[in-house]
Amino acid sequence: MTGIYCQLAGDHEMARQVANAAVAHCREQGIRGWLPTTLDLLVRTELALGHHEEAMARGTEVLRLAEYHDLAHRAAHLRAALAMPAAVGARRSRSGP
Repeated sequence: MTGIYCQLAGDHEMARQVANAAVAHCREQGIRGWLPTTLDLLVRTELALGHHEEAMARGTEVLRLAEYHDLAHRAAHLRAALAMPAAVGARRSRSGP
């Protein structure tokens, strides 16, 4: 919840730090059920900070986990969040550097 509140308050860097810690904790403790949620927050903070490549890479993992855990709502929200940087990236590649 701390990461979500930081994100809502606009402190994206703090939200990213909290999300990274939560992801690490889930991985270390084998808490697979919360991993999609913590990774989703990390993806959203990376998007807010303009780290689109990292967000897209992590987004792939989150989608796989969300689908595995039958979290259709999480997968749908993540696809929507990742649509913008994907569209921006496609636009940039068509127009050149």
